Amino acid sequence: MSLKTRFKNLGNILAQDETQTRVFVLESPVLTTGMYERMLLAVGAGATIHIDCTFIAPLRARSRARPCVRRWTASRARRSRRPLTARP
Repeated sequence: MSLKTRFKNLGNILAQDETQTRVFVLESPVLTTGMYERMLLAVGAGATIHIDCTFIAPLRARSRARPCVRRWTASRARRSRRPLTARP
């Protein structure tokens, strides 16, 4: 089973004719930033639209997350101040 992801409306994926030559194929269904940029170059300007799916977290979630973020930031600061020791 292949994880290749094809971007095009396909009739017969086994066909080897000219209609199948202009298909953008990714080796994985996971789309990284670099792959996304290459995909936009391949399909051309104006062929895609950008949908922003971000949302503002509810106030309750933000107030609960704030102490966790502070602890994480403090632990990162403590780790950066540790002296580097040579490993044997």
